[in-house]
Amino acid sequence: KTLTDMNLAVPASEAVSDKPIDLRIYSPNVPDLTLIALPGYIEISSLDQPESLKDKISSLCDKYIREPNILLAVCAADVDLANSPALRASRKVDPLGLRTIGVVTKMDLVEPVQGSNIIAGNRYPLHLGYVGVVCKPSGKQGRRETSGAVARRGDQYFAEHRELFSSQQLMVGTSTLRRRLMEVLESSMASSLHGITNAVQLELEEAQYQFKVQYNDR
Repeated sequence: KTLTDMNLAVPASEAVSDKPIDLRIYSPNVPDLTLIALPGYIEISSLDQPESLKDKISSLCDKYIREPNILLAVCAADVDLANSPALRASRKVDPLGLRTIGVVTKMDLVEPVQGSNIIAGNRYPLHLGYVGVVCKPSGKQGRRETSGAVARRGDQYFAEHRELFSSQQLMVGTSTLRRRLMEVLESSMASSLHGITNAVQLELEEAQYQFKVQYNDR
């Protein structure tokens, strides 16, 4: 209800707002992280949307895809990656793919060979690689499915084609995506520790100097 009310509060003339919807989930089974779900990029506005919507969404996304954030570039397997707005945007701010994970959805809608070629990343390589997943179907069935059911259906699909995906050691499934994301986050946080240590040390030295000046070492 809260999400619906906040979405409806955005005037139709604006279609998108810079104000984020802050949803906090507490559980002993989830990692401590901030996940930001951005609006999808669009190429053209529909008749009931403002003409400026494309630029507004692009500007909004640009605020969040800067360093040091990890990017999940979500693209569908049944669409050429060259036409993926998410990958195009990520390449602008992360040309080497050092902090971008490609998430390829709808893997079950293409031939397994084609799907495996996509997540192999040979055409558009990413340093952090691609993870292939199977998403819930559209319609009433999709709305009733739990995330666990979706994950099991994805695992079943990849198990049926194990010889193709396992032989190339490709990353597939939502559980693999979760594990890969945690590995990347841990690595990212570890690489930030040196800078944090230096910042704390500088603050400490400044505080010691101010104490010495103001209190004459008393």
